[in-house]
Amino acid sequence: MAISLVVLVRLFLSGVACVIFLMAMVAWRRRAHSHEAHILALLMLSVSAYCFGSAQELAQTSLPQAMFWLHVEYLGIPWIPALWIILAHRHAGRRSPILLLLIIPVLTLVGQWTNLYNLYDTSITFVLHDPFWIVTVQRGPIALLNLAYLFGALFYGNTVYFWKYRTLPALLRWQAILMGIASTFPLLAYLVYLCGWSPWGLDIAPLVISMSGFVSYYVVFRLELFDLMPMARAMVFKNMRDAVLVTNLHYRLVDFNTAAGTLLPMLDATRLGTDVDSVFAQIPAIGKAFRAQGTSKDVSIQVHHEERHFDVSVFALMQDRYQYGWAMILADITDQVHMVENLQIQAETDPLTGVANRRALVAAMEQDLRALDEPFSLLLIDIDHFKQINDRLGHRAGDLVLHAVAAQIGRGLRTKDLLCRYGGDEFAVFLPGIELAQALDVAERIRRATEHAQIEFNGEILRVTISVGVAEHLPNSDEHWQQMLERADQELYSAKTHGRNCIEPVGKPAALRLG
Repeated sequence: MAISLVVLVRLFLSGVACVIFLMAMVAWRRRAHSHEAHILALLMLSVSAYCFGSAQELAQTSLPQAMFWLHVEYLGIPWIPALWIILAHRHAGRRSPILLLLIIPVLTLVGQWTNLYNLYDTSITFVLHDPFWIVTVQRGPIALLNLAYLFGALFYGNTVYFWKYRTLPALLRWQAILMGIASTFPLLAYLVYLCGWSPWGLDIAPLVISMSGFVSYYVVFRLELFDLMPMARAMVFKNMRDAVLVTNLHYRLVDFNTAAGTLLPMLDATRLGTDVDSVFAQIPAIGKAFRAQGTSKDVSIQVHHEERHFDVSVFALMQDRYQYGWAMILADITDQVHMVENLQIQAETDPLTGVANRRALVAAMEQDLRALDEPFSLLLIDIDHFKQINDRLGHRAGDLVLHAVAAQIGRGLRTKDLLCRYGGDEFAVFLPGIELAQALDVAERIRRATEHAQIEFNGEILRVTISVGVAEHLPNSDEHWQQMLERADQELYSAKTHGRNCIEPVGKPAALRLG
């Protein structure tokens, strides 16, 4: 019966040691997915050595054999407190002075294996506590230092976890509680052993520490203690308002968030692993943007039959200096684009008449001068005796006349022609692709229509006339737009000096219908 109990305890502890060892290997293999997995793996490897050596020590019946397995235990024992502190620091977001933490473990390992000058154990005896043979020692200064370090590390870890509990959100509190419990149990087990309260005088710490190892493994990999930051990033990724696409290094789609799925109806789980050019065949700009890498582009996409504008940026997904893929963020900038467009319209629009202003005229002329592949003409139009209208009827009447004349001029123009308020009571009409003879025809039709127009103000019918100066720009001419404006202005001055309500230069209008 006695032998059976020893064998049973030995097998049980050996099995626990093997399980802990396998878990250490799994944790080590998962170090690429959890930044702290390697710390946990080393801790569990130390616990495994402790458990396995303790299991074999209990089965020995001679002191030399028991001491051999005690040495094996100390391949793991010294490192447990240091690794436990590092693990607690990582949970609390603190940096660990690793070299400082390893001084006592190294001193302990060397001292226990050599026991020079009895600095580790002052005396060692082998006592039968039926059915177990127990190694009993009188601790020297290094052993006491190691024991204090072990108690201090476990107590410190317990303090860190429970103190951190106070400041953690609900999602993390359960993790902190379990890790605090995992550090409390070994502390109590050592107290029970040192006080002589453990059954048969056995060191129950290996078993209890192995239980703490199981709890730690569960917290790290099941509750994602150190993967919380990636988990939080994943939650942010999923709930971002901007659309996010992720590819591998070969530009194959590997993930997308909810906003991307809503924005791009062609996205679904079946598209994962597909080349982005194939996925977004209808929006080739996305595939091009991925390969442009890092550049920001304005991409237009039809969303629910409405054109939306997106600022597209692509950046590399890096971890530990290694690149794993590419991410694209599509930020909806439609409102900003519309705001800029509105500001642009306001900057180039006359607020009174609603037609373009002088800035828009200059921009249009400069653009066509750069093209140099077709003629264009310019009309400068002045309302005759406009000052008299203002003086007699007031500025409200003047504003009404300006608005009415602008509307009358606009009716005689094509869509691509540009009507501008040049300043005061002057208007300009830019006619791309129109030669002088055709421009004179347009000017004459505008003059006649304005002359016959009736403008009502306070029960009075106002009639106004206009004078028009016309200038032509021919292809391959090196004339500047300011020179062309000056020529048109000279023709307008000539029209006003020749009696107003006329066009200069005088010419036979071309019978060209401009719809």
